[in-house]
Amino acid sequence: MAQPIPTPPDTFDEPWKLILEHYFRDFLTFLFPTVANAIDWSRPPEPMPTE
Repeated sequence: MAQPIPTPPDTFDEPWKLILEHYFRDFLTFLFPTVANAIDWSRPPEPMPTE
């Protein structure tokens, strides 16, 4: 019997993670201006390495 060919995992969320990582401040300012104003932006946000 033939062995199945392994397929790479789907990465549907990767583009969204990259967009939010790059535009996180703009995203919060647009959708949640009160929250964005309460954040100390002198320290950059640190994205979590995993989900």
